[in-house]
Amino acid sequence: MKIKIILLAFAMMLAMAACTPSAPAETPDATPTPSADKALIGESSGEIFQNDHIDETLRETIKKLDDELITNMQNGDTKAVMAMCLPSTVGSESQMNQVVQMYKGYLKDKTYAYEERYFFDVNASGGSSNVMAISDKHGYIVHATAYDGGMFFSFIKVPNEAKESLMTVVYLKDQGAWKVASLFYNDYTYYSMDAVALYKKAKELRDKGQELSAAMYIDMINRTLQPSRNIQYHEMGEISQFIQALIKDVQSNYVFPISVENTNTLIYSFGQEIVVDGIMPAIGYVTSLDVSDESEANKAAMEKEAKEFHEKVMVMYPELKENFNIFHYRAYSEPPDGKKPVKGYGTVIQE
Repeated sequence: MKIKIILLAFAMMLAMAACTPSAPAETPDATPTPSADKALIGESSGEIFQNDHIDETLRETIKKLDDELITNMQNGDTKAVMAMCLPSTVGSESQMNQVVQMYKGYLKDKTYAYEERYFFDVNASGGSSNVMAISDKHGYIVHATAYDGGMFFSFIKVPNEAKESLMTVVYLKDQGAWKVASLFYNDYTYYSMDAVALYKKAKELRDKGQELSAAMYIDMINRTLQPSRNIQYHEMGEISQFIQALIKDVQSNYVFPISVENTNTLIYSFGQEIVVDGIMPAIGYVTSLDVSDESEANKAAMEKEAKEFHEKVMVMYPELKENFNIFHYRAYSEPPDGKKPVKGYGTVIQE
């Protein structure tokens, strides 16, 4: 069976910034007003507009810039991207080229669409001011350090099979022209679920006593908890506490190696991989077979062993069979210690 892996287990959050403004965005201490279109902080004056409430001419102006920026990145045109950025925020061409090539990889052959757009039309006392708004669409907080002359946010969704990423483009005015001030790119959803929806699913499983299944969502929650440096979920603190408690419980209740009933085989790891067909729990164990033997006979023996072991594991952990239908068994030549590479052979089993 041929399975395309989208995400390996327990990897770190991927994010990259470029054209970073000299004054970083901060989360304001003030409480936002109920009206998302008029949410002002401190002594500033002005208004904040969302999506269709933004002037149509301005929306079209920024859309052309967004399209141009993405096209330049897809083409790997570093000089063209640099020309679109605020001069004060651009580093050396070699540094920018690294960023552009990274975004080229993100955006190559990808479609994209707007998730949300914001225009901060603020007259900031002292040149800048912390401002925030509440999303009409999602309810999360959008916060920024806004500058005189206006600030525009484009939150752009980039789909990639099982997940969607969010690209944040921030524009500031420079001598009357809009220029890119910063970029941010991070995971936004998995299986159409954002961090809050993933958290609620994991919490539902944990409340049912299925903490091992709930743990399969931890990495996806961590990856999507900050889709943009300028977005903050109201539930962020609650989610962080939940993850910490869940990790603590799992570490206490699943001490490796784990003996499996009616077999001499030991489990040395649990993890998950994200594939198009769904979350795929990954189970690591040590085999007495020769994992380096690539003969068809040995491969058949390895797969037979994995299938028989799978039946035992499902009896021991029925929650996994209840919540998932595709599994990856990784047979190792010796117990993996995470410090050195260990030879292995993988078998995918679908219920």
